Amino acid sequence: MKRNITGCLAVTMSLLFAGTAMAECTTEEATGKIAELSTEMQKLAATDPTKVQEIATKMQTGTLEAQEKNDPEALCALYDELLEEMKS
Repeated sequence: MKRNITGCLAVTMSLLFAGTAMAECTTEEATGKIAELSTEMQKLAATDPTKVQEIATKMQTGTLEAQEKNDPEALCALYDELLEEMKS
């Protein structure tokens, strides 16, 4: 499970640091969101591993879609959505 989370986060980080300028979502903001996602996913893994797997799948799919479109704003929106989902 942890390997899957780490893999998703690694793909996300590679997109962020690919040199794309972000209009509203800065690299620092995105990095903070990634750190928060990682922390929340690890907490959730202890209580609901099935939900973590679902969120990891959404993260992977959303990250790949944003990467294909070269859309860092979509990444930040994805992070916000996933954080909300984890907290609900």
